Amino acid sequence: MSIRLRLGLWYGTLAAVLVAVFGAVVFSTVAAYLREDLRRSTERLADHFVESAQGRTDGASAETLMQAFAAPDVTVAVFDSAGRLLAATPPASPGLAPDEGEGTATGAAPARAERLPPFVRGGYRAERAIPAPNVFSVDEPVRAVVLGWFFTRRLMLDRLLRVLVVSGVLASVAGVFIGWGVAGGALRPVSMMVEAARRIARSQDFRHRLPTAGSRDELGQLTSAFNEMLAELEKAFENQRRFVADASHELRAPLATLQGNLELLERAANLSEAERRAVWRDIRDEVRRLGRLVSDLLSLARAEAGQGLHLLPVELDRVVTDVLRSMRNEVAQHRLVVEHLEPVQVMGDADRLRELLVILLDNAIRYTPPGGEIRVGLGHTPGPEVALSVADTGIGIAPEDLPHIFERFYRADKARSRATGGTGLGLAIARWIVEAHGGRIEVESQPGQGSRFTVRLPAARPASPETEAHT
Repeated sequence: MSIRLRLGLWYGTLAAVLVAVFGAVVFSTVAAYLREDLRRSTERLADHFVESAQGRTDGASAETLMQAFAAPDVTVAVFDSAGRLLAATPPASPGLAPDEGEGTATGAAPARAERLPPFVRGGYRAERAIPAPNVFSVDEPVRAVVLGWFFTRRLMLDRLLRVLVVSGVLASVAGVFIGWGVAGGALRPVSMMVEAARRIARSQDFRHRLPTAGSRDELGQLTSAFNEMLAELEKAFENQRRFVADASHELRAPLATLQGNLELLERAANLSEAERRAVWRDIRDEVRRLGRLVSDLLSLARAEAGQGLHLLPVELDRVVTDVLRSMRNEVAQHRLVVEHLEPVQVMGDADRLRELLVILLDNAIRYTPPGGEIRVGLGHTPGPEVALSVADTGIGIAPEDLPHIFERFYRADKARSRATGGTGLGLAIARWIVEAHGGRIEVESQPGQGSRFTVRLPAARPASPETEAHT
């Protein structure tokens, strides 16, 4: 069952319940008013009958008296002290007779001296003593019983009930159709989302967007969120497609070189030993390049999968010292300057932070000519951060290339050629490592003057004296 149909049925049910409650209140109120009106009318009629009977003195006038009070919804009956019916207005006289077998009591009628017709039940009864019994040709006390019927009023209530039932049915049907229409209009953005999702699934084109009418209700917010999701999916899909294309292109070059060198070794049997060594050296370099490329691709794949880092307190100054010691051979042709190295502790992954510094140093070594200077610094900043900087006096980066250097496989024309042996993924991995630690990476560069990469990471909070005492 669709949501639209369920909403329509809910609207119809709600309308039926509301009309039923309203009808019950109206019906009970009107019925109570009519019963009270019947009581007052019966009491007034009984008093009026007694007053009229007191003014008559001959027995012949009893029939005239009874005819004067004949009414379609009132019965007036007169009984003697033994409970015998002396006079009654039609149509109740056939039903007003003493029960057979019931005894009588002197001066009072039995408790069940009269039987009421079924259609009188639920009405109102008023008894009055008549001090002038001679009107009915008897010398003993008599009493008048006035029965107010509910017949006319029952007809009114029956008509009211029919009106309420018909109104309830019509309100329920109208509620279903109104709910169907309202739900259709309210769920139109959802239907558009379903159609857009199906269209995207068929075409694999994430450029589709839902039209926004400027509404700020929940459905308008849902439409905006859906469009934002489509934009993110489009960007992710484009990044994935470009990543696959770039990775294929990057893998093709070393594989082609390997294939060419192997075919050369297979076909050229008269190569000299020096030429063979050169070919094997090229194969070795390409295999190493392939290994670095695959390792970088694996790191990025883990980053894309949202793989988190296990953060522990790390003394970053020791990490910097270890990396500089391990890379002293690579930096041998350059002048390495440690600007400052303060004791710094951060919450991080030591292996990833070591990889970050290796990437930055390797980047500086590749694009700084021999004899150039590479400067490394680590220290606290005025805020709750620490700053790790790697600067060089290399060829620098053009201003138009700066916004793109952290993209995968991006190489500037001058500063990022494949001749240096890089994979084009180092800075993308460096940015992921920094962001996974809750930091940010900044770059400043001038063509021909060098570049400076600055990594800012949150500083670890120093342990309190109480914590140190417990540990």
